[in-house]
Parts: sequence; C-alpha cells; structure tokens
Amino acid sequence: MTTKEITYQYRLAEWSGLTKERAELGMSIRAYCAMKGFAENTYFYWQRRLRDAACAELAVREKEPETNLVPNGWARLEPPSAQPNAAVSVEINGCVVNVTVETDAELLARVCRTLKSL
Repeated sequence: MTTKEITYQYRLAEWSGLTKERAELGMSIRAYCAMKGFAENTYFYWQRRLRDAACAELAVREKEPETNLVPNGWARLEPPSAQPNAAVSVEINGCVVNVTVETDAELLARVCRTLKSL
C-alpha cells in the first residue's frame, strides 16, 4: 500500500468518526460544520467518499461466498441449538431488527449493509 493510499484510508476513518459523531449529537450538518470549523462542502465531499468506499467494499463482499455476508465490524450470532426459535434483537440508531434462525441470510445482509451506510 502506498503512502497516498494509507493517507486516504486514514482520512476515511477520521471522517467516518466525524459523520458518526454528528449523527449521535443530532446536529444539522451546517451547525456541526460551524462548530468544528470546516466548510459544509468538505463534509459533503468526505461523506460522498465514505459512501463510495462502502459501495466498493460491498461489491467485493457480494462476490464472496455466503459465509462472509457479515460486514466488517459486525459479528455473526448463532442462536443456542437448544432454542431453535430464539430471537436476537439488534438496535442501531433507533432501528430494531429481530433475527431468528429462520431469517433469510441475504435479507439480513442487505439490512446490515443499509444500516451500516447510515
């Protein structure tokens, strides 16, 4: 990996944190940018870069076998074998997803990708 690529990945990680922070604070983009001291255009530029990187990663992941449908940073949960109807509830930013052993893996992967992109 070149220095340029490392720098780009570092900035993506930094801006990922900033966009998450803004969402957690519940601030408008304009107010957040004013508070942090950077232009709104800069925020939108990096937001677009983050989405492009996420889409590129998803395109690669969709070519992988079904066992790798879990996005980076997520964990595959298996219900205990003694409780086949057990459900797992996942809550992210107010969105609740209930998952059982019967949940379609592809549908769950799509939901996870959508939630991750928010």
